[in-house]
Amino acid sequence: MIFAAKLNGLPFDNATEIPADIKAEPPGAVQHIAAGNQRYLVKRSGAPTVMASSDQKFGVTLITSYSTADKRDTFWVYEAPSFSAVESAAKASGTPFESIAEIPETVYPH
Repeated sequence: MIFAAKLNGLPFDNATEIPADIKAEPPGAVQHIAAGNQRYLVKRSGAPTVMASSDQKFGVTLITSYSTADKRDTFWVYEAPSFSAVESAAKASGTPFESIAEIPETVYPH
């Protein structure tokens, strides 16, 4: 991925592996993002128990989650107004996370 970005002259910060067996979001979720919100991918190690009781306090909504086949990593897709809102909710969940990445809107069909 880094090589492809460089060849195409694209800026590159980091890469997050997405499992080939990614689950689809709930029907209709793609078209119903609240105005001003984006989707974010939070990566965590292992199969953590996440307390989402404070998500709404930060304006964050869990859309779906999944893990790699070996259960080494889990991925959580959230809808939120900003990166900082997701980061605050992730910290408040009591479960460590490795990274947060915004999912470009162009990944989803219109």
